[in-house]
Amino acid sequence: MAPAKKPASTLPHFTRCNSSIHGTAFYGAQCAQITLQSPSGSTTLNILRARALSTPQNNPLIVITGGPGTSAVSLAWQYLGFFSDVQKERDILFIDQRGTGKTQPFTCAAAGDSHPQWPQQQQIAHIHSTLEQCAKEYSAQALIHINTMQAAHDIEAVRQALGYDSLNLWGSSYGTRVAMAYQHQYPATARTVILDGVAPAAIALPRYAEYDAGIALKNLFEACTKQPQCSHAFGDLASVWQQLLKDLTGKPVQASFSHPRTTKVTPVTVTAARVANWVRFALYSRELAALLPLAIQQAGEGHFTYLANLAQAASDSVQSGMHYGMHAAILCAEDRHAPPIARQNISSLAHMPFAALNDLSPICHTLQTISPPPDLFAPINSAIPTLVLSGHFDPVTPAFWGEWASQQMSNSRHIIIEGGHHGVSSLGCIPELMARFIELGSHIALDTRCAQTIKPVHFFINAAGPALRSGSSYQKAQP
Repeated sequence: MAPAKKPASTLPHFTRCNSSIHGTAFYGAQCAQITLQSPSGSTTLNILRARALSTPQNNPLIVITGGPGTSAVSLAWQYLGFFSDVQKERDILFIDQRGTGKTQPFTCAAAGDSHPQWPQQQQIAHIHSTLEQCAKEYSAQALIHINTMQAAHDIEAVRQALGYDSLNLWGSSYGTRVAMAYQHQYPATARTVILDGVAPAAIALPRYAEYDAGIALKNLFEACTKQPQCSHAFGDLASVWQQLLKDLTGKPVQASFSHPRTTKVTPVTVTAARVANWVRFALYSRELAALLPLAIQQAGEGHFTYLANLAQAASDSVQSGMHYGMHAAILCAEDRHAPPIARQNISSLAHMPFAALNDLSPICHTLQTISPPPDLFAPINSAIPTLVLSGHFDPVTPAFWGEWASQQMSNSRHIIIEGGHHGVSSLGCIPELMARFIELGSHIALDTRCAQTIKPVHFFINAAGPALRSGSSYQKAQP
């Protein structure tokens, strides 16, 4: 276990955020850039602080966003609402991880350019060649420091530079990996940890991605059968889905779609892999998933507009601000080295053949990264109060990974949100539960019964929306 070392750094000075300098600006945001010195050179971390609304406790909340590849500073305004109660007594800090935002950004935006009219292999080749070119142009010295352990060390450097006694950490998706690395490396200063949608290095993206997304889609089909009007309107969606993939595997469809926001018309080669990827993106969102049964039924009849629009809405939110070079660097430095894990064989799993679209391993020979420590792939042994959150319909970090990662956390509590998808911290009473957990510094007395009221959404029966309800019964939806 690494000891906490006092880093060499310049004295941080917070000023009002400037969008051109810090990557964001909103009312009350304070920004600073902390320069860290090491034998290999200096690195300047870009950080944002939302000050406590009263005299702050000396243990702020660190918000670690996912991807990997998102800028925490740029997304700060979106996440602050989750923590309004926490901010009453604590500062909230956002740090651009190396390779993101204004901290040595490894963006490679062209890798995210979509050419949906291209054949699948041409699109994959474009992504790989673009990332390879970006890697050649990026600093080799900076590249070897883009990894999870370095991110944890940087968080500790910020804590020391700002003089905080200890930290509360919240991580989402890939951010949970960084949070777990910190609590493992610095147990003396990790006060509480919240993990929302756990993505340990053992997740080995995209090795289990099709399996995990298949579980989420299977859960969605089962949820539809439990809603009488959804079941009546769409019948056996699992069979519709399997037939759709079979048809597209045999013969892809040429189509054109208008972007739901810009109305720009784009020709698209609709393949089984692309449709599966569309559905996976929609499953990330509780709101978009409400339309999935209708969209899949329409696709089964040869009408792909609903599904394409859902995927576009989902991918727009994901791609905005994504640093594709940093994303690839993490997968190459860590995930591809993960040893395999036995997974339960589920015979009725929904088929989701999209992995080839997301496999970046062919470019790892260009991204010269350092070998990860072996313990990065094992469940951590921790006694730090830890709250683990999972969504029942999460297509990428399902509850399995929360259970697996926390199996040796002796002071943890895992809450699975029945109506949750990828990221549940904003739902229902979860913000209040998180604030209470941080206030207490413990989950022992935490009353989590309110989380049971977060149920699956009511699915759209047609373009008008979900079936109307009267009392406890559904009224028949009109065709």
